[in-house]
Amino acid sequence: MNIPNLLFDHIGYATKSVTDSRIFFKSIGFEECSDEIDDENLGVRILFMIDKSGIKIELLGNLPKSNILNQFLGFGRGLYHLAYKVKNLAYTVAYYRQNGFKVLKGPIYAIAFQSEVCFLMAKNGPIIELIEDLE
Repeated sequence: MNIPNLLFDHIGYATKSVTDSRIFFKSIGFEECSDEIDDENLGVRILFMIDKSGIKIELLGNLPKSNILNQFLGFGRGLYHLAYKVKNLAYTVAYYRQNGFKVLKGPIYAIAFQSEVCFLMAKNGPIIELIEDLE
């Protein structure tokens, strides 16, 4: 299998409070580029922000009855994942599984992207979110 073509999309940032993190990121030059999105499928509240250089972050907080992010919130916030758009999600997931990555969740429909996503993890790296690019 050939290495899939990955296009960097954003940095996922887990937080106990999307509101508090929004205030912090605004103070360092980020602006909101989406409304808040409650994704019951994934159990998270999402807000996208972008800075002047084009770096995009996704703030993620647990929805009230969810604890999906708890294991990543040791200090109340932090890097959660690196996200990449891919043209063929099934092929890309198969490639990384064949190369030792573990599927943590998915493929599952994500409201924020209106497509399927899959979360993977290697032994020595952060979580990777693959977003099926339907364009």
